Amino acid sequence: MIENQDIHGSSWDYLIILDACRYDYFEKYYRDYFDGELKKVRSPASSTIPWLRATWPNYYDLRYISGNPYVTSLSIPIGFYAKPHFREIIDVWDFGWSNKFHTTPPKAMSLALLQSGGYKTVAHYMQPHHPYIGETKIQFNIKTDREGLVRNFRSMSAKLRSAIHHGKISMDFLRKAYEDNLKLVLESVGGVLDELKGRFIITADHGELLGEHKEYLFHPDTEDHPILREVPWCVIDNN
Repeated sequence: MIENQDIHGSSWDYLIILDACRYDYFEKYYRDYFDGELKKVRSPASSTIPWLRATWPNYYDLRYISGNPYVTSLSIPIGFYAKPHFREIIDVWDFGWSNKFHTTPPKAMSLALLQSGGYKTVAHYMQPHHPYIGETKIQFNIKTDREGLVRNFRSMSAKLRSAIHHGKISMDFLRKAYEDNLKLVLESVGGVLDELKGRFIITADHGELLGEHKEYLFHPDTEDHPILREVPWCVIDNN
């Protein structure tokens, strides 16, 4: 039986969240970038905001470094207003956002993590979630000013879904883009592991459907598919 994702009952100095990271893809590639003890766990949700609400319902004495605009110290209607929940929030999605790639690159997240100092820290990377900025790229233009970014964040999924539906992007190409996005963030996290000491747990808020259901793509709130709920839990003691 698969254990539940137990963030609060586990010991860690750094918790790395890879947004929309599937267990099977992580298992296939993580050893190319770092060593760790890996198991499969069950996430409490199939998308980010339900995961945030289920995982962080109270106040926690820790730092949250966020590359995802859904986790913010700003009061934004579609986001998770993090200020009441954490000792400190670092909005990398705001100051580290790339207008070229229309996302928070992993390099910006890793730099913020390396500069954050030795305090219990969550680092929520945007990748492997789209837009895909690795070797195989899939990108769409969106508004990148602060308010436009958050208001239109969900439209990226709709644009990608439409491109697939109309045959402009094949499922094989989509999977390769996802794979390369994962490799990009794993390489960046590997660089952090070379520099910081402590116990790291690398996990995900949810997985990602990549054509397993013709009627679904990505990670709808209402879908309870195992691919969405079964995520990696990789423990690394970096002493």
